[in-house]
Amino acid sequence: MNRDLQTINIQDLLPSSIAGDETIQAAATAINDDLNQISNETRLILILARIDELEEPLLTHLAYQLRVEFWDDDLTVEEKRNLIRDSIAWHKIKGTPAAIEKISKMVFGNAELNEWFEYGGEQYKFKVKTSEVITDLSQYDKLDRLVEIAKNERSFFEAVTVTSSNEGDLFAGGIIRQAHKITILPYSHHSVGQTDNRFGGVVRITQKIKVLPYAFNMSNQDSNVYAGAIIRIVLKIKIGAENV
Repeated sequence: MNRDLQTINIQDLLPSSIAGDETIQAAATAINDDLNQISNETRLILILARIDELEEPLLTHLAYQLRVEFWDDDLTVEEKRNLIRDSIAWHKIKGTPAAIEKISKMVFGNAELNEWFEYGGEQYKFKVKTSEVITDLSQYDKLDRLVEIAKNERSFFEAVTVTSSNEGDLFAGGIIRQAHKITILPYSHHSVGQTDNRFGGVVRITQKIKVLPYAFNMSNQDSNVYAGAIIRIVLKIKIGAENV
């Protein structure tokens, strides 16, 4: 029967010549318990492989051993584990833009590096751009400390740029209002004979109407004249007399 170190029993390994001895059986039982304890604790020597299980005090000692230069006690446990896990790879890129960008993403979550030649700044300066809304001002101080460790001596951290964008439908509307002023001039009639005359008008407007008085020039001949008007208005009507 195949067994591993965690389930093995020393008594099962005793040869038949001594397996029945009570003293040997007692010694095998005592040794078996100690061996099982040691076997169960052998996994503790696997440190990096168990980094997700390690408590925070052990993470601090491990960070010192691996010379994690971006370490900060204010970081969360998960952030510390990520730093330790990537420490060897980070030592290879220290002082490069890639290291600064990783630091920025660790603090802000969403960030990218803009070097001076990308935005027309002074030589060897750089900015960190993020779209995250940062309400905790201590996050900016934390980024400044970590970037100072990660950057090379030549470069200068200039600023943090926060951008935001929104998506949505934009609707635009307009109203055109047009009005006309209508003036009805007096009617002028020169009779040349006897006639029956009827006059009428209908006016519909939107703003203002000015109706002048009716003027009629008659000859000496007899005639009948009828005049009428229907006016529908909205705002203002001015009916007044003008010089005839």
